[in-house]
Amino acid sequence: DPASSIADLESLIKSDSPLSTSLLRVANSPCFHLNQPVTDIHKAIALLGLGTVRDLALAASVCSLFRSNHPIGEYTRTGLWKHSAAVAIASRMIARRVDHALDEALFTVGILHDIGLLLMDRYAHEHFVKLMNSQETLPLEVQTRNLMGKTHHELAQKVLTQWKLPETITTTIACQWHPLQAKEYQQQCSIFYLANILVNSAGIGYVAGRGIHPEDFNHALKVLGLTTKDVQVFLDDIHSEVEAGSSIVELVQEC
Repeated sequence: DPASSIADLESLIKSDSPLSTSLLRVANSPCFHLNQPVTDIHKAIALLGLGTVRDLALAASVCSLFRSNHPIGEYTRTGLWKHSAAVAIASRMIARRVDHALDEALFTVGILHDIGLLLMDRYAHEHFVKLMNSQETLPLEVQTRNLMGKTHHELAQKVLTQWKLPETITTTIACQWHPLQAKEYQQQCSIFYLANILVNSAGIGYVAGRGIHPEDFNHALKVLGLTTKDVQVFLDDIHSEVEAGSSIVELVQEC
């Protein structure tokens, strides 16, 4: 609810003790560069801002869905969580370089961008096992559409729209590998595209093995005013950034 207040959020989080504990631990991680410790939810909201606390609460709430190390091919749910959390962290890293105001929704996008895969795992498991064990060389989204009639990105967009998440989030997820196709939110889609590339290149969590399309890559750099040298700097920094945000990655172990 965009009209909700800080008091509403504080009251909701305080009613869930495990959520409160997880959120405070994450808020005190080096990832957020705070100059003083966060000791209660009210202070967390004051120091981090309403949007960031909301995003962290969302992450702490959904991480239990990813808790399983049962492998299907190279995929595990915890591996998918590590990838998602790392992409969320990488998105914030790029946004700080480009335009700090852009990072608010991008963290949520990172956490939720592959939830379509998780939904397929949970509710169309037989088809999902076939997909994960496939020896096809086609991109995962093409295989998913061929097998199930829609890509996991399209499924995620549909579900998150029903959850009433903002259009910024659903559009960025839908266009996460095709920033050229994004009619709106070009900067957000381009940042997220690069974040996905960085995390996949670094091999963090479950990697679907997607290649880079030069047209989309060059378009993203142009939109953001970045160069290939900037991308190399991001790549050099990605492991330290994820390490600084390890409390987010490790949330899945606490759920």
